Amino acid sequence: TSTTTILGLLPLVLFSESANENIWNALTYALIGGLASSTILVLTVTPALYLMFERAPERRRLARMERESGLIEVPRAGFAAPGLAGT
Repeated sequence: TSTTTILGLLPLVLFSESANENIWNALTYALIGGLASSTILVLTVTPALYLMFERAPERRRLARMERESGLIEVPRAGFAAPGLAGT
């Protein structure tokens, strides 16, 4: 529907001839820009955010499993690493 609205507004921009139509040109540019930008944002940002939030629990679970299995050594706050005490 956004595409058809943008296409329907194009004649206002392309075929305006009189000075009285300048306000309509400004309105048309604003509408076309708003519709185009909102459509692009909805089609790109929304799926990206959805994937980020959908995958977050799985990433936390995998990180917890790696910590518990000892594959990744996590430094603990307040404790010096062995061999670095006194430096």
